[in-house]
Amino acid sequence: MKNIILFSLAVFLFGCASTKKISDMNNENPIYSKAPVVKIAVLGDMNQTSLPNTIKNIQLTGNKLWITVEYTGGCASHTFDLVGNQMISKSLPPIRSIKLIHSSENESCKQLMSETLFFDISNFAYKKEMGSVIKLNLEGWKEQIVYTFQ
Repeated sequence: MKNIILFSLAVFLFGCASTKKISDMNNENPIYSKAPVVKIAVLGDMNQTSLPNTIKNIQLTGNKLWITVEYTGGCASHTFDLVGNQMISKSLPPIRSIKLIHSSENESCKQLMSETLFFDISNFAYKKEMGSVIKLNLEGWKEQIVYTFQ
């Protein structure tokens, strides 16, 4: 009977130690961290009102655009959508205007917030064919973004 109790206790302690190690790996190793939410950019109404924000940095990787943005807030939830103009210029490569739409309800705080947003910009492609190139003019960003569909 003693052997069964000792064996059960050893299994229990070993199981607890293993769980702790796995949870430690999740907190310390970025490979195990939660993946970012990727929103889908859409073609639509660029005349939508948007709360003020400052685009600090962008990075284009494949069909994903990462936008680091600063805004004031801190009390309410904020949403961001990336909208592109349906019309494109007749240049080579073509050019499409895009806009980051920032919205929030009942925000009363004035803390400076920073957030990195992730968008799938496949809908902004000139043609959804591998290698199709288009230039994107993001409102509030000084440089054109050269996007090649992948």
